[in-house]
Amino acid sequence: MSSFIMSLLLCFLIIHPAAAEITKKETTATIKPAPVAVSTPASAATPARTSTAIQSSATQKTAASARLTNVPRDMVFVNSLQFTHVSGDVYSWQTALNNRTQAPINNVVLMLSKKVNGSWSPAGNQINVNILAAGSSNHQGSGAMADASQIKLDVLANSPLTVVGSKTVNFTANVADLANNLNITAVTVVPYEGRFQWTATVTNNNTVTFNEKILVGGQESTGGNWDGCGFTSIDHMAPGESKNVSLTFWRNPESTKFRIILKSNNQIIKESTPITLEPIVASVNLSNVQISKQGTIASWSVTATNSGNINLSNVRVKTYHRQAGGQWAIASNNENIGSLSTGASSSKNGVFTPGTSTQFKLEIVASSFSENYGEIIIGTQELNF
Repeated sequence: MSSFIMSLLLCFLIIHPAAAEITKKETTATIKPAPVAVSTPASAATPARTSTAIQSSATQKTAASARLTNVPRDMVFVNSLQFTHVSGDVYSWQTALNNRTQAPINNVVLMLSKKVNGSWSPAGNQINVNILAAGSSNHQGSGAMADASQIKLDVLANSPLTVVGSKTVNFTANVADLANNLNITAVTVVPYEGRFQWTATVTNNNTVTFNEKILVGGQESTGGNWDGCGFTSIDHMAPGESKNVSLTFWRNPESTKFRIILKSNNQIIKESTPITLEPIVASVNLSNVQISKQGTIASWSVTATNSGNINLSNVRVKTYHRQAGGQWAIASNNENIGSLSTGASSSKNGVFTPGTSTQFKLEIVASSFSENYGEIIIGTQELNF
């Protein structure tokens, strides 16, 4: 029986060869070779990662740029708004801002307004901030705030400008005064190049900048009255900053005291303690004074020594002889000595025609240190001949 079945199967294979081929293909398909691992060089994988990083960075920059040019409302928080008095109705203001956009904002404008009798109006010039950094930053300015009940600070950005942050606070004039913490020290008055020079040191001991212009002036006291001796200026002073100021002036020979004043907005905001001025001693000591007459000609000579406490300028020797009627007439031409420092000496001589004169007078003059720019007599002597 088994022989009969095997014979039938053999006949089927001979008659249908395609069946054998199908069986072969199926057997071959089920036996697949093991996959071969192919390693990729690191350099080949890197560009793909770099490209992704660049795209991510570009996306972030684009987002940041959008924030810079289109800032949503209330993205700048005004943390505080404080005031200090400068002078008159002028106050300094300080604010702490918090830029919450996480990116710098370009072309920010700070605008301060005051509320007077229910109406809002500007309170000083706007402050332009080129770049408002992300996070916290401090800013300040000043303005006239007389009669204000409230003060508002608006932070504006975008184009056109729109409010991106704001704060309104009640205002009271009873605040700290910046002038109280301005100190005037090291006040001196000394001779300087034929005139006098005053010097002083001004220090800002406030914790904020003094933004207003400060006029620094000198005053001298003559007979109980204070007279001006010129002004110089300081544009602004940072917290803790000191500035040395000086100015030359023509001192009144009769002045006895001196002080420095500070002015802001046309008001005196500070005065220094007056210092005592050393009296001006402008004088010369005349020595080796000689005069002789030979025929119709008389000759003279003198040595002048600066015995005062100040350098002398434009020093000259004038000579006179007494006429028959008793009046003094000019004898010879003026002799110019020029400058004469303290303790220095200079000798001069000359000739003149005395006629019937028997008296001669020497007079030493110099430029005055008074306000009228005149001349003063610093030495004189009369002689008979």
